[in-house]
Amino acid sequence: MAKRINTILLTMLLFFGGQSLLWSQQVTKRVASKPSIAKPVVKKTPTKTNIIVAIRPYSDSMAIRFYPTTFEMWIKSKKLGFNIFRSLVKDGKEVAEGIKINDEPILPINYDLFIEKYSKDTNAQKAVALIAPIENKNADANMASAIERNQNQEFLFALALLAANTYPIAAKLGGFTFTDKNVTQGNTYSYRIALADQSVTSFPNSATAGQPYEVPKILGFVGKVHRVLARLQWINQKNDITFAYYQLYRSTQPDGVFKKVNTNPILPLRNEFTPQGRYEFMDTLPKVDIPYYYKLQAFTPFGEASDFSEVLMLRSGQSLYNAPNITALMAVENKTVVLEWKQDDARTMKNTTGYVVVRTTDPTSGRYTLLTPLPIMKNMFEDTKPLRTAFYRVLAVGIAGDTAYSLHKAVSLLDTTAPPRPILVYAKADTNKIVTLRWKPSKADDFMGYRILRANALDEEYRRLNVGVQADTFLIDTISKNLGYRSVYYKVYAIDYHDNSAVIKTPIEVKFPDNTPPLSPQIIKLAEGIDSVTIGWIPSLSNDVVKCQLLRKERYEPDWKILLTWAHDSLKTFKIFCDSNVRAGNIYQYWLKVTDEVGLISSQASAVEASPRRNFLAAPIQDFKGIASPTNNFIKLSWNYAQKDLVSFILYRKIAGGKPVLIGTLADNEREYYDKQLVAGTLYQYYLQANLKNFVKSPITPPLEVQY
Repeated sequence: MAKRINTILLTMLLFFGGQSLLWSQQVTKRVASKPSIAKPVVKKTPTKTNIIVAIRPYSDSMAIRFYPTTFEMWIKSKKLGFNIFRSLVKDGKEVAEGIKINDEPILPINYDLFIEKYSKDTNAQKAVALIAPIENKNADANMASAIERNQNQEFLFALALLAANTYPIAAKLGGFTFTDKNVTQGNTYSYRIALADQSVTSFPNSATAGQPYEVPKILGFVGKVHRVLARLQWINQKNDITFAYYQLYRSTQPDGVFKKVNTNPILPLRNEFTPQGRYEFMDTLPKVDIPYYYKLQAFTPFGEASDFSEVLMLRSGQSLYNAPNITALMAVENKTVVLEWKQDDARTMKNTTGYVVVRTTDPTSGRYTLLTPLPIMKNMFEDTKPLRTAFYRVLAVGIAGDTAYSLHKAVSLLDTTAPPRPILVYAKADTNKIVTLRWKPSKADDFMGYRILRANALDEEYRRLNVGVQADTFLIDTISKNLGYRSVYYKVYAIDYHDNSAVIKTPIEVKFPDNTPPLSPQIIKLAEGIDSVTIGWIPSLSNDVVKCQLLRKERYEPDWKILLTWAHDSLKTFKIFCDSNVRAGNIYQYWLKVTDEVGLISSQASAVEASPRRNFLAAPIQDFKGIASPTNNFIKLSWNYAQKDLVSFILYRKIAGGKPVLIGTLADNEREYYDKQLVAGTLYQYYLQANLKNFVKSPITPPLEVQY
């Protein structure tokens, strides 16, 4: 049973750096017959890039493999494609600007082309098994459905095929391969790969045409066994892409038949390197107490195979049959902790090479602090920097690399000292009411975690947000958008293992971004006085208003003018303002505008219109008389009026118990009127008023009574 511990990481190969690229040495996507004539590219040395390039020189050509290392980059390349730029190198320097050597941008294969050319290819169908772990499913029988599933899986699938360098279809399927045949043997060339819009450029990579290439040997192939788990290591630096993948073989005889251990190619993923720059692979030995022999072979990005490594022999076994027993665990003067242990089994004692003491605050977590970096031979240990409460275990190390743990034992020190208070770094909320808090970590030996509470107002009770405590020094809290408060408040407590706590100095207020304008005030017209207008209003009901303004304009003017600016009055009382800077007869519009504390302005409500009256009246109408003529069916009215700027006369009629009714608007040159809409036996009252220019009116005449 020899499988990778985490095959899910397989197809994530190219997300984690160029050292993991796998390339095929198969036929190229396009071959340029001659360089394209193009404007030289400006050489910019990138600080980092998402394009990785590998080059292999031949006598009459240069083989180029390249690939984007992120899904976003791959999506972008599907739209734009890549261009290849070549420069001649002399004395280690580029002597000319890069010239584009491909005719058209090189595009990765799309779904339609895949269906057309590769969906029935049996070798390519085998490679689809590589993406099955990503989906936690069995491999699809038809890899076309895997690509169709979604764009992200399509990318992972392409990477997986590229990783499966044993299949000739791999490089074609990736679409990122090119052969430069326009080279001269002995010349050194530098190549850069760039998106067609040159927004991203690879690091330059150079090679000399015709220079022979010898595949390096595998170095530092070593291993050791812990019970039945074989840990194999070899040298492969993180940024070294000399080898693209490995195949590991195992046998029970040094000169016997070696069978491949790994199901898929072993990819040098970044998170599987030791601090010493070695790549590490785990294998489970099928049987105990028999030797196994390993050898390793590597492959370059161009499919070239290295020689096999030297044969490595490993043997599994068990040397420990009992675990240590902790016989004493005590706190000394509340400053140190001393523990003692013993081995009861003589055979185990003989096979023990040393002991390791570990400590934890949570025996169920599986996380331990190593107190003795190297195994010690004595049966006693003193912890000079103990925690207030801790669990201890003793680990015996056997001659076969196996281990045996003692049971947990706990000890506590007397502690009444609270941990340091948390110190806020920042607190903010976005427009979706998602709050982010971050604070400085509390530094205490017995520190356990943080407890966070929240309230919607300072006078409300705080509620806990987390169950137990959390180790993280940040909080992301989503507040309901229906919450009507403008801010929320938080308290952060630091808790130690003795339940001593320290709260942040002051509650943390987090204000929500305000994207709601304040409510408009309610404005009304109170009076149109003589040469003045009086208006009133109820202030805005919004509680974040900081400034109020009264604006005015004449009806047909385009721009508003500010009459008055004042600070918002939070008492919400009724306000009155008399505008005396007006002219009689003009029509004015008034509008109240309020601004809140973040600069948002209330919407413009309907303006109030008003027109001040003049402070004088025209001369009264003279000689207003009436004569009834029943035989002729009319009442004749007459009057005299000699005022200038006369426009018209307005005549009203009233009967007993009724209201005055307008019966006619008469021209300025008329001085009599015949009323014929009459009823016999009725007493009529008549009123007359003159209209002059600029909205000036005469006094209405006293009622003129005429019996008909």
